[in-house]
Amino acid sequence: MSTVGDVTARNVVLGQVRGEAVYIFDLEDVATVIALHRKVGTNVVMDLRLKGVKEPRENDVWLLGAIGPRMVYSNNLDAARRACDRRMVTFAHTAPDCAEIMWNEQNWTLVAMPIASTRAQWDEGLRAVRQFNDLLRVLPPIPAQAAAAQSSRRPAEPGRPQALPTGHTDAPPVLRPQQPRTGTQAPNFQT
Repeated sequence: MSTVGDVTARNVVLGQVRGEAVYIFDLEDVATVIALHRKVGTNVVMDLRLKGVKEPRENDVWLLGAIGPRMVYSNNLDAARRACDRRMVTFAHTAPDCAEIMWNEQNWTLVAMPIASTRAQWDEGLRAVRQFNDLLRVLPPIPAQAAAAQSSRRPAEPGRPQALPTGHTDAPPVLRPQQPRTGTQAPNFQT
């Protein structure tokens, strides 16, 4: 994270929010960026930016539409459309204006703020990046990570039987009739 293209990251600060790594850094004299690491990444990019901010430069990101004061762009319009539920609409309306651009890239959720941001705005940006990250959990995970996460929870793939250990069968246990006992049982009362 020390360079982004030809721009050098300066004043890098590392911290944690809810156990996730967070970086705050300045991209020269362009912007202050807050980057939150995601446990499960996604190949779907979502980009929310204020209406006055220029469009993304990437060729594979298209305009989805407007939500309140923000424009929404994505590289997968179907997945982004599903993510733009009522919670995302509320977030787009209530996110602070200092969070000019909010986007994600695989295992990172990021917020770009003006270079002259104050500490109070950093706190607002941290809240915004956390909320945006939570809303992005509905996006499909990276296939390799999804398989790894599932294999850690289950020893077998769903629907695929596993071989039984040697000496075990899949048949129900055999029920044999009870043999009559020899002898009589004394009654359970006193006379």
